[in-house]
Amino acid sequence: MAHLISALESLPEVSRTCRVRLTFLLPAGSIQPGNLQNRYGGDVDNFTVTVLDALGQTVLKPAGGDGAVRELLAAKRSVLDHEIPGVWISVTPDSMTPRPRVFSQTSDNKE
Repeated sequence: MAHLISALESLPEVSRTCRVRLTFLLPAGSIQPGNLQNRYGGDVDNFTVTVLDALGQTVLKPAGGDGAVRELLAAKRSVLDHEIPGVWISVTPDSMTPRPRVFSQTSDNKE
């Protein structure tokens, strides 16, 4: 995890709630259809915890850590020929001022 934290330290910090998207690129040999115990590679939830912990110590620290993640999307897949195994991380801060939703009801029932 130290390598991940080191890589994240140079990124801009987020100081409010956000959406996080994680795409884990697994080495080609990690997906083994014949292995009934782990045929689809490692557990995406376990991968996710490690990345969220690292984000909480770096990018999301001003927002109070990984509790600032309002929405999370995580996926895993095998690398393509030209790719290096790892994780793609996207953090999208929520807008500073939420748009209020105004609902009005008028009564034009004049008889």
